Amino acid sequence: KPLPHITTDDDPAGDMASEEVLNVIDALRLPRYDLGQYVSVPKGEELHPDEQELLKDLERSSGNLLGFTRTMLMKRLSSSGGVFVLSLQRHLLRNLMYVRAIEDDAYIPVGTVDDSQLFGDTGEALSIPVPSDKNLGSLRSADEWDTVAESAYRALEEKSPSSVVWARAALFSDELLEALRQDNEALLGLLDRFGTWNHWNDAKIDALHKLVTETHKDEKVLVFSEYADTAEYVAEALKMRGVELVDSVTGSAEDPTSLAQRFSPESNAELGPPPDPKDRLRVLVATDVLSEGQNLQDSAIVVNFDLPWAIIKLIQRAGRVDRIGQKNDKVLVYTMLPQEGVEAVLRLRERVALRLAKNASVFGLRRRRCPLGSLCTRSLASGSIGSGSRRLVRRPPGCPLRKPSTSPRVSRLPRQRSGWPAITPWFRPPSKVRSPPTRRRQKGRSQACASACTNGSATTSPPRKAPCSA
Repeated sequence: KPLPHITTDDDPAGDMASEEVLNVIDALRLPRYDLGQYVSVPKGEELHPDEQELLKDLERSSGNLLGFTRTMLMKRLSSSGGVFVLSLQRHLLRNLMYVRAIEDDAYIPVGTVDDSQLFGDTGEALSIPVPSDKNLGSLRSADEWDTVAESAYRALEEKSPSSVVWARAALFSDELLEALRQDNEALLGLLDRFGTWNHWNDAKIDALHKLVTETHKDEKVLVFSEYADTAEYVAEALKMRGVELVDSVTGSAEDPTSLAQRFSPESNAELGPPPDPKDRLRVLVATDVLSEGQNLQDSAIVVNFDLPWAIIKLIQRAGRVDRIGQKNDKVLVYTMLPQEGVEAVLRLRERVALRLAKNASVFGLRRRRCPLGSLCTRSLASGSIGSGSRRLVRRPPGCPLRKPSTSPRVSRLPRQRSGWPAITPWFRPPSKVRSPPTRRRQKGRSQACASACTNGSATTSPPRKAPCSA
């Protein structure tokens, strides 16, 4: 069943799906995910072996993450406005950390940087604001963001996690700093445009709150989302609005099965004694970590807070409650949709897919100038599709960047040489396969047979030839 929500003027989620916002995302250069394009080592400088290996890795992976990052930004936009704003803030913070390192001629952190590595338990970590009242503080200014980035850089430098490799800023060109500043200006513009996110103005939270407090106020409700940030945000927003017995479970949970048992104790009786009534859950917000391998049929209501990009997940989610042991006659599956219906969601996703396909960002393709003067496309996704390397774009003949096809072919048998052991092929060579005679060959044989009969030598004709009709 569709669960419509009406976006008001106070909800910036309606503006996030505009063509102008998509243009800004599409124009982001995302230099942190393409560092190999900005490597610039001064001539004659000797590099440490570790630095040489790092630069080789950056050049090999250059461009592969661009499409993935841009895709994730656009996908999170369709999940929740708050999650999209949070993603923009994270990109801005990490860009500012790079800018600070380059301006101070320090070291750049290359690798995966988690929020816990930047803030720890200080309470300053980036998250979707979920206040108990409708009053929120003002947006951070550019100077405040610089201060947060500086403290985050110091915290990361102090912890120095194993997932981060430190590279000298001098190994990269000035174009990297220019690209970072350009993206930061665009990200700050979007954040100023959307304002401070507030769940009290979130139309999707309003619709879900009404569902769990009015439509099904005494029933168990299972809510699914594709993203952990969305699941945690939804659970906290419901708690702040007075909904009790609510919790969230994501892939980072230490024991998702225990939360499933608290939500559905009867279906998980074999796991041990049932939890105390005060510990049981009525509303569980989960990612797809619970969409497989869990018994949740104590509930008969499933809510899709966002539409998954893989539609098969809708069936998997419903399958958690629509299974043996379900005591209700009906299983209700709600899908949150804008007032315009599913067509609005499909139109947004179609626009996103067209943009991604237009610049081939999904596969991490980039443009490379061909020495012949023509503009060719070089695939950097070798080995990422199926097994082995696969060419996505055909270059024109004569291009020096063109390589032989890597498609599998049947190789010829090696030539037999004297002194080598005989090779027994596992198939009959094509030259040994006898094909049926053609009409021309049959006619030639008939003439030869007739000539042999005339000369009185019909008995000496080869045994494989057709017998003379004479």
